[in-house]
Amino acid sequence: MDIKILFSVNLLILFVVSATLLMKYKNNRQNTSIQYLTYFIGLHFIGFILFVLRNEIPDFISIIVANMFFAGGTLFFYLAIKTLVNEKTIWRNQYYIPIIVFFIGFITFTYVIYDTKTRIMIYYFYCTVYVLPSAWLLWKHEASRFKLFDKATAVLLFIISFIFIAIIIQSIFIELQDYYFSNNNIFMIVSIVIIDIFGLWTLLALKYRVKKKT
Repeated sequence: MDIKILFSVNLLILFVVSATLLMKYKNNRQNTSIQYLTYFIGLHFIGFILFVLRNEIPDFISIIVANMFFAGGTLFFYLAIKTLVNEKTIWRNQYYIPIIVFFIGFITFTYVIYDTKTRIMIYYFYCTVYVLPSAWLLWKHEASRFKLFDKATAVLLFIISFIFIAIIIQSIFIELQDYYFSNNNIFMIVSIVIIDIFGLWTLLALKYRVKKKT
């Protein structure tokens, strides 16, 4: 499978979902679930544009800034899940700690020791830190009206978390080319598909879950 095609499909999906969320958010500014989902998808869309421009723009932008957008988006996904299960989502200063650690890790393994594999492990560990608790929140606190949707989403997030862990483990034992477009590794492909799944899930959540929340 050509990874360039996957990148193109991914960008298209993220664009469509981002546009849909922006329109929803414009008419539902008081709905924090829509707000956080908009930030989640929007930040991933911007980050992915910078990511695919690798070797065309400076590394600081295509690696550091792009992944900081991803990191911020992942945090907002977690906050969106918390709002869906009616947990308090006030901003806490401790949210800065993982992001700062993430930033330092990417700076270190881009400019001090250039190590793609370590950056991959940092990224997917960070994602697991937020996706796995999100799965548990939905599994444990599912609303009776949305039990099927919440259970299905929780199972999906558990599976994705295990895939992230598998990618971390696999990254220890393989060599990756720095030019991502030339990587047809199965876990690289799966990780891109997962972003598409999150985008499509967001559209389903808007239709069946978010709009019914008061």
